[in-house]
Amino acid sequence: WGLFNYFALVLFALLAFLFLRKEDWKWVWGSALGAGTYITLVALAQQQGLLAGILVEYAARPPGTLGSPIFLGIYLLLVCLLALSFAVSKHGKLRIALFGLALFFSVGILMTLSRAAFAGLGAGLLFFLAFSPKRPRLFKTAALLVLLFGVGLFTLVNVFPAHQFANENLNLLWQRLQIKSVLDPSRILG
Repeated sequence: WGLFNYFALVLFALLAFLFLRKEDWKWVWGSALGAGTYITLVALAQQQGLLAGILVEYAARPPGTLGSPIFLGIYLLLVCLLALSFAVSKHGKLRIALFGLALFFSVGILMTLSRAAFAGLGAGLLFFLAFSPKRPRLFKTAALLVLLFGVGLFTLVNVFPAHQFANENLNLLWQRLQIKSVLDPSRILG
């Protein structure tokens, strides 16, 4: 089934590239951002216990509608960077709305507690800020700050022992970011 899904994805991308006009892409990107907003709202409702009779509650790491917090984090990573790239090229209220949407997707990524999504968000922000043609000096400074924040957070989590935070999600995040849990042989070997 994986090969069939991959073939269907490649066929869809090829057909979209060949047959969509330039003005049709606005609807495609708008639909992707709208779907990301909906999925993030569902994940937020799952974690906070809203709509308890309708949605299954997850105290930590909600899957949204995608079935797994890792899939949710990766999808939100894609739409977050998409919203961020559109926000840089737009002006006025649309720019503010797109930056707000990128921030909202970042909160969704934090809710998933997925290390892969954290690493992807950090790498995506570094790439975006370091190689953006607009405002190169400001963005390069921001890229350096993001890099220093990531190195500082990695050092903080791995040098100091685990703290007991009042919020259980912070405890879980602290444990998941430690290098000893990343390199645990049971996680690597399955």
